[in-house]
Amino acid sequence: MQISAKKLLHLPVFTNSGDELGKISDYSINIDTQEVEKYYVRSSHIIEEIFTKELIISKKQIVSITDEKMIVEDLVGEEKEKMFERNELKKNKAAPPVSL
Repeated sequence: MQISAKKLLHLPVFTNSGDELGKISDYSINIDTQEVEKYYVRSSHIIEEIFTKELIISKKQIVSITDEKMIVEDLVGEEKEKMFERNELKKNKAAPPVSL
């Protein structure tokens, strides 16, 4: 099965346990093997997107990928702790006003 770059970008990304991580914002290709090596994932929520960095998902972490979504292994250990720390920091900060 193949997926176009247009469809791959903005593809929703979830953990194996169902947590939404965001959407694919970019990817990198190994020019020697011509394979996607890493996927860059940004939060789907606009306020969080402003304050957080991208998650980097390696191809080894992918459980499945379809034209509707990507599922990755659950975060464990240090990765999970860092993610929770970032979320706690975001909760404790007042979000700036959003003007339309």
